Amino acid sequence: TYRLIKCPATLCEGKVAFCSMIDHLMTDCSYSYAKEDNKIIDLTSKQGFFMQSFNAVNREDDKVDTFLWNGKYFFFNMREGRESGYWTFYVEMLGNEEECSKYRSRLVLHKNQDIEADDDYVYRFTGQPCSVEEEKDSKKESGLIVCNKIMTKLSGQIIKDEKLGLFKISIA
Repeated sequence: TYRLIKCPATLCEGKVAFCSMIDHLMTDCSYSYAKEDNKIIDLTSKQGFFMQSFNAVNREDDKVDTFLWNGKYFFFNMREGRESGYWTFYVEMLGNEEECSKYRSRLVLHKNQDIEADDDYVYRFTGQPCSVEEEKDSKKESGLIVCNKIMTKLSGQIIKDEKLGLFKISIA
């Protein structure tokens, strides 16, 4: 369809036709890992969680990750709470609210070295993804919300480790 919607990347203010969103994320959006990596992460055949590490200390601009699962597109966003004091993590779906209500996303935030996510400081969220049509301010208030103090504990536990500042997010 040709209705205009805002790009799911938190820092992109572009308005794109619903049917052209994936093309925008692959070729135009400066805040898209799909453009940067020239690929969309296909989770269709993936068992369990997809894990990705992020650096809480030396962060680049917040970018959106694009996933394909069973023919549907999902977007993972993360915002560092410099002003608010909270980090937000949430999943959006390229679909309307009714379509999104048929799906569930699971996010698990944990220390980088805790692959099984069974150590201290593990935070989980399970719920339906936001619709890409929902207002950006509303989306960032959904999903997993974690205060800066906890993020410091997650990412800075091992000071002598050269991987200081890393944390993992697992997505299913």
